[in-house]
Amino acid sequence: MSSTGNRKKTNKNTDADPEKRKRARTVESEQREQRSSGKRMAEKSRGKAMIRRLRKMVRKNKGFLLCAAVAVLAAFIISRFFVQLALIRDASMEPAYRNGQIVAVSRIRREYQTGDVIVFEAPQLGCRLVKRITHVPGDHLSPEEAAMYGRGTLAGYTLPEGAYLVLGDNAAESVDSRDERVGVVRSEKIIGVLLR
Repeated sequence: MSSTGNRKKTNKNTDADPEKRKRARTVESEQREQRSSGKRMAEKSRGKAMIRRLRKMVRKNKGFLLCAAVAVLAAFIISRFFVQLALIRDASMEPAYRNGQIVAVSRIRREYQTGDVIVFEAPQLGCRLVKRITHVPGDHLSPEEAAMYGRGTLAGYTLPEGAYLVLGDNAAESVDSRDERVGVVRSEKIIGVLLR
């Protein structure tokens, strides 16, 4: 009976030994650190391998990538300063231009004449519109024309420099200079003229 009691005490002393527990914690901590370090190294090596593959691909396709970059730059410059594509989004210009039709817009020409179809910003509507110019700077509005635009007070009015009146070909479906949210279109709002 006394020997059994001694054995229990010894086990308790071993389990309760602070040094052993401290060493066990240190070993666990080191193992965790090693696992974490191993994961980091694996991720790092995967990242390096991916970069190597990317560099190899770039070297192999250098000519193609250079051509693609030049093409994108050229397309940006052309659309920004020369010719831009626009989408007709309504039936206001039918039959000349249909809803859903893509048109080319010249940004080079800055002088417009009666009959030109232009694309312009309509800030009050928050969009761009495509309409035909009916009156250019210097034109006098007759009483009938002023009435057509819903502005009888414009009878005898002469359009000043840089001011245009526009109408949609399909007048029944068009929001144009007859609508006070559009009114007179200023030249600085004109993006370009549609190419025929």
